[in-house]
Amino acid sequence: MATASNFLWPLKNLKAQFKILSGHDLIISSGSTTKLYAQIMNGAPYDVFLAADQSTTRNLIENGQAIANSEFIYATGKLALWGADKDRSAQGFQNDLQNFNFRFLAIANPKLAPYGRAALEVIENLELKGALNSRLVYGENIGQAFQFVYSGNADLGFVAVSQLMLIKDAGHYWEIPLYLYKPLRQSAVLLNRARNNIAAKSFLDFLKGYEIQKVISNEYGYLSTTQVKPER
Repeated sequence: MATASNFLWPLKNLKAQFKILSGHDLIISSGSTTKLYAQIMNGAPYDVFLAADQSTTRNLIENGQAIANSEFIYATGKLALWGADKDRSAQGFQNDLQNFNFRFLAIANPKLAPYGRAALEVIENLELKGALNSRLVYGENIGQAFQFVYSGNADLGFVAVSQLMLIKDAGHYWEIPLYLYKPLRQSAVLLNRARNNIAAKSFLDFLKGYEIQKVISNEYGYLSTTQVKPER
């Protein structure tokens, strides 16, 4: 199974529950959505793909690599600005960003990761792009952007709220208003090689179940289905 980096920690926690219910075990690979897409197109032996957007899974379907009627939105992500200073308030992080009170700001590479594109969209909507260019450091994926901040190599970073839900010492963070970036609708799909794979199909059924969807939104920092505006 291939998963976008933002969903790795939730998936590791859900893995045990899925095994108890189904008897099947998950073997998980994670990375940026674009890199995982390239691996699948080059024959990587994944059965299920959990992307950080919708366009990538739809491209796989159009290219004959995934089963069209298996696609669904398993999570809608939220973006946060987080800092190495755990005592800073959410308002403090917002002020730091807008007053350039930091050395380095970490984001995921916008060319590879949907969360990176969302971060860049926020920067542009706040009209900060030109001033921030020299201070940006890029992780290959949202996981690396998170590590830059966690290690102190970056003062601030745009990370997934889901990453902050799973560490005890996260401190405060500024949850980015949803109007500053397009919804991070994350799509799951069954890949062609798993067309007859009972375990893979069982996992997708498990993931879309009502109770698991509640867990994803309530415990792992994703939007609930009632919070997500429909596409126009």
